[in-house]
Amino acid sequence: MNESGFYKQFSKNEAVKEEAADVIENQVLPAFKKLGDFVHGEYYDNLRPMAGVNSVRTGGVELYQAFVEYHTTLRDHTPRDIYVYGSEQLEKSVARFVELAESLGYGTGLTFQEAVEAVTGDESVLFEGKNETVQAFVDEIDNINPRLKDLFEEDILGDDVYEVNVKPVPPNGGGIAYYIGPSIDGKRKGKTRLEIRGPVITRSRYDCQKLLKLLINAYKKLRDLSKLV
Repeated sequence: MNESGFYKQFSKNEAVKEEAADVIENQVLPAFKKLGDFVHGEYYDNLRPMAGVNSVRTGGVELYQAFVEYHTTLRDHTPRDIYVYGSEQLEKSVARFVELAESLGYGTGLTFQEAVEAVTGDESVLFEGKNETVQAFVDEIDNINPRLKDLFEEDILGDDVYEVNVKPVPPNGGGIAYYIGPSIDGKRKGKTRLEIRGPVITRSRYDCQKLLKLLINAYKKLRDLSKLV
């Protein structure tokens, strides 16, 4: 008991160490043993067979399917369908990244990891200042906006879609890049917050393009997949 982490903080206090030792030995440690027996016994014996909501014994598969339909708006596609589709697209993206790295002169016969290390380790692709970082995102948005009409119906492409307000993440803020929606009354426009402090992902020109194109490509993939419905 003297080696217990619970006791060590009291061991040098002569006024309370005997009382602390008694409480720890007769109350604290037995309570933790009881908890351990429960976790490794009754609780463990009644765990779900595997992780994931689909392993819930009653209605888990149906619940997972409902989540898929709610978050993707796709019907008649199982989680497995989306996983397979995503895996195929990931393989294509990995191959394309290696191809681009080699075409930009970072080497030949590169593995994906080698390509990533070569590109991210190249300081020539880093922005020189905070203003340049923000401006690069604005330029990329201007590059993307004309393409939106090929992906979405005109009735959802209002001014609030095209007019993206890019601002740095505030001093006490967190996250690499995120969007804050407008106020309900429309008096405050939405903002795209961008982390520009320190050696973060948004310092790279390539990563600036990646963050923005990731969003538009995700919508494009969902659009393509929805054609299967």
